[in-house]
Amino acid sequence: MDSEFDLESDIQPDEPEPEQESNFPDLPEPKAEIPEPKPEATGPVETHHQPSAAAIALPSDLEKTAMGWTDEDFAADPQALPLMTMEESSCRTCQYFRFEGRSRTETHFGECRRNAPANPGKAAWPSVLWDSWCGEWKMGVSQDEMMQMAREISERSEKEVTKELTEIEPS
Repeated sequence: MDSEFDLESDIQPDEPEPEQESNFPDLPEPKAEIPEPKPEATGPVETHHQPSAAAIALPSDLEKTAMGWTDEDFAADPQALPLMTMEESSCRTCQYFRFEGRSRTETHFGECRRNAPANPGKAAWPSVLWDSWCGEWKMGVSQDEMMQMAREISERSEKEVTKELTEIEPS
């Protein structure tokens, strides 16, 4: 039985599709995924934080703290800070303190990165005097609350310094 259509002759070989040009020719090819680093245990009391692969891969101009934390890490998990008592007598010797100037002699102010803002878009790292201490600051405060705390601390510090100076000077 002959049919009008020869099925075998109607089948045409698959032709390769022409390669499409990229819309973004200047961008580099995506790199392989960076494996997630495993946290290192450093002792029963301390913790050592390894930044996530995503945080490492993101282009960022954020200054990393001594432990390698970024704003993204803090915002994602503000409770991940090591539970330890701060034994420093002032901010200037603390690992979480960063001077704002180019050198320690240019300014007496810096950022306290002990407790990060819960929402980096609406809050800020507290700007503190180098002779402050970490008990002055609370986690996740807004910019307005932080500025109010700074004013109160500054006023209290001025009163204390004035009192100390008057006690030292002979009458």
